[in-house]
Amino acid sequence: MEIKVERIIENDQTIKLERTGPREKRTLIYKLDKCVGCGLCTDLCPLEVIELGPVGAISREVVENTPKVTFQQEKCTLCGICTTCPFYAIDLIINDEPISEVDSYPTLKKEITINKDKIEFTEESKTIWKEIEEICPTEAFHFIEKNGEYDIEIEEEKCVYCGRCADKAPEDAIKVTKPFEGSIEVNQEKCEACEVCVKICPTSCISMPPREKAFQIGEKIKIEEEYCIFCGACEHNCPVNAIKIFRNSVNINKAQQNAPWTQKWEQVLESLKIGEG
Repeated sequence: MEIKVERIIENDQTIKLERTGPREKRTLIYKLDKCVGCGLCTDLCPLEVIELGPVGAISREVVENTPKVTFQQEKCTLCGICTTCPFYAIDLIINDEPISEVDSYPTLKKEITINKDKIEFTEESKTIWKEIEEICPTEAFHFIEKNGEYDIEIEEEKCVYCGRCADKAPEDAIKVTKPFEGSIEVNQEKCEACEVCVKICPTSCISMPPREKAFQIGEKIKIEEEYCIFCGACEHNCPVNAIKIFRNSVNINKAQQNAPWTQKWEQVLESLKIGEG
């Protein structure tokens, strides 16, 4: 019995791939509005069925309503390894159960926690919390003032785990675990200062230094490496290959139960470790 994968465009922000067999139904959900075009899913896919789209052109708004990645549905088995996306852009539902809730699948470890015992709302600290809200690159951090009461909330599905909030907050008030540890190198000679990396960086850690004089020679781009999560968006989409990402470690949440696929998944996630800077 041949089982086909069906492609369903639900709306301009959601694409689904569905496969229904005699024992299970699998639905892969790709959310265009959450995808940053980092290319991690293309690196992870064991069958190479995911391809990066024109992410640079999309970031410059040269093209519209175009997905940053595409799936070759005739080859995709809906294995779900791409759902380890750190930006929650891809999900897989197996018989109405999200794969993220199945204990036999390992995931990338990415966490942000607030220690409310370390938080006080003095006039000075309230200013700090407001500043953190302003610098959050994805508007995931919220300082709430209501009826004389104060609180802090983080929308984790928006969070990119850059660590800006933890860096600026009082000591030990916020803890961030990034999915990767590593380093990043830029070949300033090859760089053409096209700004693609600046526009697509999900943590806004890449910028173009201001020039005091016309034709001044200096760094074409500047990277705040402490806020980089080493996702690879800049490297994958640089048109002149001027950026290189090194991942020295991959933080993994181990599966709570063993299954035939568990070890393979862990090996694939470990393969995201690339070189040493």
